[in-house]
Amino acid sequence: DVEESEAGVRAALRESGLKEGRDYTVDVRNAQGDMATVNSLVDAAITEGADLLITLSTPTLQAALKRAAGKPIVFTYLANAVAAGAGRSDEDHLPNVVGVYNTAAYAEMLELIRQVRPDAHVLGTLFVPAEVNMVYHREQLNEAARKLNFKVVALAANTSADVADAALALTSQRIDVICQLPGNLTAAAFPSIAVAANKAKLPIFAFQSSQARYGAAVVLARDYGDAGREAGLLAARVMRGENPAKIPFIPYNKTKLVINTKAARHIGLTIPPALVKKAEEVISQ
Repeated sequence: DVEESEAGVRAALRESGLKEGRDYTVDVRNAQGDMATVNSLVDAAITEGADLLITLSTPTLQAALKRAAGKPIVFTYLANAVAAGAGRSDEDHLPNVVGVYNTAAYAEMLELIRQVRPDAHVLGTLFVPAEVNMVYHREQLNEAARKLNFKVVALAANTSADVADAALALTSQRIDVICQLPGNLTAAAFPSIAVAANKAKLPIFAFQSSQARYGAAVVLARDYGDAGREAGLLAARVMRGENPAKIPFIPYNKTKLVINTKAARHIGLTIPPALVKKAEEVISQ
């Protein structure tokens, strides 16, 4: 998902008429899923003379806000920039920050669960208390679930090593399906969640497109590539001299439906043919 976002940013910079190597250079710094190293990556970027930071995730934005000393920041691939500390609203925000955010499609996903598993009433999920984006996601899922008469069982995992045990504990909670919240740590450790779900014959419904390739039967993801493209266009505007303080944060709501029929078959789940036909991507083997 992060790679899709990055590709969208790069495509937009090219579309804007700016030429890499002539008008700008890009230095990609990857924490490889280790959030503890993000601060040092931001520090190194600033020390080496970065003029603008483009962040891909909530933790990277938070690190940049704390350590970038007023440098322009363009964010994407996060759920709530206000919760991350970038401002008070889409219009009232820190003067050096602008970007694109996309929260998950909770109500739409619960309707999909109802189509696929009309007998389901109890949803299970893992969340990471230290990730403000996941706490926000949990609140949003709970609110949507109350409106549609679902119950949510949410268990905490604090480190990647906790995820496997937390996933096994979750599957013992008499849940009907796993509806996994999007997050950084749970995305990195998602195979552990899939292993536990397969053992319990529970389907996974998820919000990050990459998770369809690792065992989620149904994924309703925001289009991270297109959201990244919107962020790249914002970056081009800032690079050309526009003031970030005068640009509102942009919500991005386009979704992408991915169905993994192989994962569904593995646990004996039948996905309605009409839903499979509706999907933008179907993984069958």
